[in-house]
Amino acid sequence: MQTGATISADSTTANTSYIDGPLRKEGLSSSSNFLFPVGKNGKMYWLELKNATGNFNVELLKSSPRDLSTNYASGIDHVGTNYYWNVGADVSPAASANVELSFPDVATSGVTDIATLRAAQLVSGT
Repeated sequence: MQTGATISADSTTANTSYIDGPLRKEGLSSSSNFLFPVGKNGKMYWLELKNATGNFNVELLKSSPRDLSTNYASGIDHVGTNYYWNVGADVSPAASANVELSFPDVATSGVTDIATLRAAQLVSGT
């Protein structure tokens, strides 16, 4: 989606309308919030970028993030196996954003204690 383009998305768990594949949004500026309605297998697992700047590609991958690396940084207790989001940004313009993730239900997400849940980012194989 180009700069200025919008998409209407419903973030409720009842919604089964989503992008099954990568979604690219260009031209976010520091005041932008953008909800990426991405999903797989009949379920949306939206991801929202808040205070985002830059051009981003987001996709939900329904495979184990453990396949990417087994080298965990200190403080990581375990890594889920059901799915993960791939968030990529162009080098220029410099990208930044706060990320909000969705966990539609325990059966598919494996998230049972949202209060202690922490998200991690894969950087240089760790």
